[in-house]
Amino acid sequence: MNEESKIISTHNLDCSSLENLAKDVANRLDCNVEYGYHQIHNGQHEFVQFGTVEINSNGNITTIYDMTNDETSECNYIVEQGEEAKLIYYDIIQVLPPMETEFNKAFRNFNTNGFKEAPYYLNVFKELKKLGADKIYFIKETFEPELDIVENTTSAAYLQTIKEKATYFEVV
Repeated sequence: MNEESKIISTHNLDCSSLENLAKDVANRLDCNVEYGYHQIHNGQHEFVQFGTVEINSNGNITTIYDMTNDETSECNYIVEQGEEAKLIYYDIIQVLPPMETEFNKAFRNFNTNGFKEAPYYLNVFKELKKLGADKIYFIKETFEPELDIVENTTSAAYLQTIKEKATYFEVV
């Protein structure tokens, strides 16, 4: 069985408000941001926009969803860029790539060539660094409840759990 990877890092984003987060992400990633929340209306998912931050005229839009009032979500915000999403917690980011990431394959790739032949990961690492990461952790996803990132978990507490209970490797 091929286990998936959970990709996480710390961040130092301004999460004091949705608008501040949108401005911070827009400036750090040099992108335009729309921000708001999602709701279900007549069985359809709808995006309710609160505002936008325009940095450039390239037409690329990053969307930030406020999840702080969503009782079904543990994360505070979701940042969507095309098919990729990032879950923003108190001081942790979890990357949800557009394709499955096999832990063993990622581990071999990292040990063989440091991801030099995996441009997708190199771009993810550059972006996470802009968002405040100093290390990125690839964690073997076992779907055990103790490896879930829960609301208000700090990176220090979560990383301690990972070090005690999970298979992982880190990229500096």
